[in-house]
Amino acid sequence: MSVAGYVELTLKFEREGRMWVGTCLELGTSTYARSFDRVQKDLRQLVGEHLDLLEEAGERERFFEEHDIRFSPGKPDPHEIRLPSIGADALLQDIVPLFQPRIFPVGESHTALAGV
Repeated sequence: MSVAGYVELTLKFEREGRMWVGTCLELGTSTYARSFDRVQKDLRQLVGEHLDLLEEAGERERFFEEHDIRFSPGKPDPHEIRLPSIGADALLQDIVPLFQPRIFPVGESHTALAGV
């Protein structure tokens, strides 16, 4: 895949019983798994596939505009995030959801992205 640019999306992870649920807030893509590492990996893969499918359908520019997703031709610097210090026990007890900004590459488009 030839990279045309990048988008920054927010991934949210939280415990539901014995399972971890991961959701991309901007795309609505979601998955679940028993381990935190697995749900992170699966969600990153699904988000990449979602972005590819939007491109294949010719809907990426419209979708980005409707959902206020900003396209950047260069790789942006990740935002510095300061989360409260929490121990592993707090994570296991479903106390807080975790949010991660992630930068995803966007493939070459058949149409221009300049207006997005």
